[in-house]
Amino acid sequence: MSSSRMSSLIKDSPIKEPSKVYLLTKFAYSFQRRLRELATPKEACHLQLADVDDTVPLKPLINCSNSGEIVVWDVKSQHVCLTNLLETETTESDMLTLHSLGVLKVISADTNSFRRPFYQLYDLPPALFVKNSTINDAFFAQYANVYKHYVCDNSLVLKLEDSKLQIENIFNQIQECKIPLAVLLFENSENFDWVKLLLKCKECPLQLLRFSGLFDDIFGNVNGDDLAKMFRSIGRRLRVHVGCKTESYADIKDRLNRVLGKKFVTCSKGHPKWIYFDLVIVTSTERRFYISKQALSKPCRKKMVL
Repeated sequence: MSSSRMSSLIKDSPIKEPSKVYLLTKFAYSFQRRLRELATPKEACHLQLADVDDTVPLKPLINCSNSGEIVVWDVKSQHVCLTNLLETETTESDMLTLHSLGVLKVISADTNSFRRPFYQLYDLPPALFVKNSTINDAFFAQYANVYKHYVCDNSLVLKLEDSKLQIENIFNQIQECKIPLAVLLFENSENFDWVKLLLKCKECPLQLLRFSGLFDDIFGNVNGDDLAKMFRSIGRRLRVHVGCKTESYADIKDRLNRVLGKKFVTCSKGHPKWIYFDLVIVTSTERRFYISKQALSKPCRKKMVL
């Protein structure tokens, strides 16, 4: 019998070979120390869990934290701390603590060291906040590489705060990198023609697009015709949330009416199609919901629940 035939029979055999166990205590001390030096915090934690009898020199030991708070990582200063969602309380952390949480905030993200903060996490967080960083093709390549094994159904959240875009079309890049991103947030980011970029996409991968900042920075290049066309075509499942919390509705009313024109109508919570609204404007004084006129005469689209 040929060797290839034999290997095929072994592979298809119902008898499975038991997984092998390699006792670290049987390896040389130098190998044990080198293994610990090369291990990431998560790998070191797994080694500690496997060393039930505490017989292998695995120091420095890794501590596990299940605080559920936000880990803030400053790439330039290599400073790590824990904070709450409002960032009103801060607790110092260190490189010997493995965190389990839902949000990672990276300041001054560098594509050369983008993966480093994730080594301090037990699991990949569904939400990534990036501040004071340059967002380019290399950033999204790293982002996609980190989350390529993340099991979810379009549930990731990416927030870009005070960051500079150096990318031709961020929405196309999300689609091309096959990132399961559901929510994209921009806070105090530079003005860019986001509606035109969305119209150039073959398909919008997002369910919620959220902006926070000044009205003119967000709607500076937007007109109602393009906005309505975007919701009518690739943005059928998209919802846009705009927060202008430093401005009142009276401050932006005239500018908003000029932007939206006659393509949108307001819909309060009592409106029968309110749950299908396309756009919400939040100011320091009130919150208003808008729905494109074409949605009033056609079957409504399923929208993400806020």
